[in-house]
Amino acid sequence: MTVTATDADDPETDNAEVRYKIISQDPPSPNPNMFDINSVTGGIRVNSEGLNREEKLTCYLLLQKFAKYTLVIQAADMKGDGFSTSGKAVITVTDSNDNPPQFDQETYTVSVPENQVGVEVANLTVTDGDEPESPAWSTKYKIISGDEGGVFNISTGPSQLEGIITTVKPLDYEKTKQYILSVIVKNDDPFVGSLPTSTATVIVNVEDVNEPPVFNPKEKHIIKPEDVVLKVFDEQNLYQDSQIKVIVCDCKAESVVCSETRAAGLLLSGVVRIFTLFGLLCIFVLVFDFL
Repeated sequence: MTVTATDADDPETDNAEVRYKIISQDPPSPNPNMFDINSVTGGIRVNSEGLNREEKLTCYLLLQKFAKYTLVIQAADMKGDGFSTSGKAVITVTDSNDNPPQFDQETYTVSVPENQVGVEVANLTVTDGDEPESPAWSTKYKIISGDEGGVFNISTGPSQLEGIITTVKPLDYEKTKQYILSVIVKNDDPFVGSLPTSTATVIVNVEDVNEPPVFNPKEKHIIKPEDVVLKVFDEQNLYQDSQIKVIVCDCKAESVVCSETRAAGLLLSGVVRIFTLFGLLCIFVLVFDFL
């Protein structure tokens, strides 16, 4: 800013030659000579490095203290040696984005069930030293690698200091068992100067979910999965679940073609045989227990 003083004496004499100087600075931190004044024009400028509203930030009151400076300025005629007066210059330090947000963790490991869309995968929290609720403090996020299929989305959470990853496409355990995502965080305001960008790694493990087999009466085969869960009841309605590994084969009429590397279908008659044999086994066990 520029301060101005007037003098009613003859402007052609030293009686009207005004000179300016700073008498005091409040607060005197980080040093008492943070500002300088042009003695002739009254222009005030920053005199030294370290003007930072977050400097030595330990509490809210200290933040406010460093956010405003009050200078007492003296103006004196006779080129500074005559009569004098004083006034105050109040300087407010506005916030700049000079503190980059930082992830609280560098690595996150999570597990997510397959086939679910819209489920929350991870909540990545950050800290930022700039003024709360300002554009230099609120955050935004981006997945920069590991999601080539566009399976995930990341958005800013309600606190403005968290990135929430969700699924936008169903995960398939049989296709991809693990994703390794790289996520960066920035502020709504651009950084001032060259500041490092914080990066977090999110390891997403896909959980396998067994689905019940689906019978296709027309084609007489079972559609995936390859694991069949049998639930067998006795007359007292007691039951036991057992998982059976089946071979799934292509079927055309009575012709069956099986592949050693890939399963595609199972004859309905084969399933009936499995149920029958399993039922006989359970009957045998019940009779043995009875005896």
